[in-house]
Amino acid sequence: MNSYQDSALLSARGSRLIVESGHSALHEVLEDIYHPERNPDGILSLGLAENSLMHDELLQYIHDTFKLTSHDLMYGDGSHGSKRLRNAAARFITRHLNPVMPVESKHIVVSLGVSNILETLAYTLANSGDGFLIGRPFYGAFPADFGARAKVRVVGVPFGSIDPFSFEAVAKYEETLLRSNRAGVPIKALVLCTPHNPLGRCYTREVIIALMELCQKHSIHLISDEIYALSIWPNPDAPNAPTFTSTLSINTTGIIDPFRVHALWGMSK
Repeated sequence: MNSYQDSALLSARGSRLIVESGHSALHEVLEDIYHPERNPDGILSLGLAENSLMHDELLQYIHDTFKLTSHDLMYGDGSHGSKRLRNAAARFITRHLNPVMPVESKHIVVSLGVSNILETLAYTLANSGDGFLIGRPFYGAFPADFGARAKVRVVGVPFGSIDPFSFEAVAKYEETLLRSNRAGVPIKALVLCTPHNPLGRCYTREVIIALMELCQKHSIHLISDEIYALSIWPNPDAPNAPTFTSTLSINTTGIIDPFRVHALWGMSK
């Protein structure tokens, strides 16, 4: 990739993406990934959130049930997901995320992964140089997802000694928002990762509602990355830990304009 960067083959924009992407180490790992038969001396990566324990079952299910028609070889129903897929996704989300009202296919947009959706939201909800508010610590790829093409900055929220999942933490979000606005980086959205990556905890319904109210107060969006919604289980070491609450399960009447709330989920988890 450096040869492209050093040549005149790429635009300045393309060269910048290579420098800023920070994915070279990951590419090296993926090019020499461990496999018990094909590459037994390869790299065993502990840095990828892949549900490998379900591979055999998933492969068997796909082989047994996945059937294509000629319609699937055409442009189909457009670029935001086929009707068949969006109908299935609507039923699935309604069953598992306990939405306050049944999710319909018209409520769903399908894309190539949650990272792509995050980038699309950054591109459509903010301008170059605007900021998205995210509590620290946060998923390491967020800066690239929001910044590589859309040029949206990640503005991290420091909590100090305050529990980042507590009601008291909401004030820290507002303090950081106001400070960023004064510094010339207008905040356009608050990004919530629940269940949280990397901390593995969930926000209570009360805290989510308080964050919704904060977003409504400052006319910003709430982006709820819920990709780990189905990767939760009871923890005997934390029996009183809050359970997962989807933003879809909250009646937003009198709290926030529902068009400011964007819930994300993906099949990779």
